[in-house]
Amino acid sequence: MPKVKKAKVPVQPPEGWVIENHFTISPQVTLYSGDKCRVKGERGVFTFKRHVVNTKFNPISEWVDVYGGSYGREQYRSLPVERIKHIPKRRTKKKSPAKKPGTSTR
Repeated sequence: MPKVKKAKVPVQPPEGWVIENHFTISPQVTLYSGDKCRVKGERGVFTFKRHVVNTKFNPISEWVDVYGGSYGREQYRSLPVERIKHIPKRRTKKKSPAKKPGTSTR
């Protein structure tokens, strides 16, 4: 008798979990899913995946899911929100205005 394939049902998060694809570190900085971030006490760069709040416990627990780490040692991690740091974007140098011919700075 051949095996009958079961229909795959998508796994739902547990009851009481609030999952968001963004996390506000400060009023100026918000991480979105796929953004690069750093973790205090860990080497390497991590990719932000999601922010999870569990409302079932008292006090409410919350954490951030990330993926990454040192080269060759990437792994999936769930960390407290206090350990997340953002990576500031590099500033671009402003081009100096073109000097007029025949003018001197002396």
